[in-house]
Amino acid sequence: MQLESLGPLIQKGAILLVSFLDDIAIFALTRLGLYWSWLHWLSTVLLIATLIYWSFRLYRYYDRIRGQN
Repeated sequence: MQLESLGPLIQKGAILLVSFLDDIAIFALTRLGLYWSWLHWLSTVLLIATLIYWSFRLYRYYDRIRGQN
């Protein structure tokens, strides 16, 4: 793997990693009997941000493909 390809890979995976960490925190804390409403709110915000991010990436990909033809 080239070092130049690590930047985009980290960029693509960062938002998903944060989302998974949030889900793990929600699961672990509720199993311990703790309930923080802001953590569930944060989970919803991260899910929406992930969907927007991947929609934008797909739009840019299809726009680039269309430009090549």
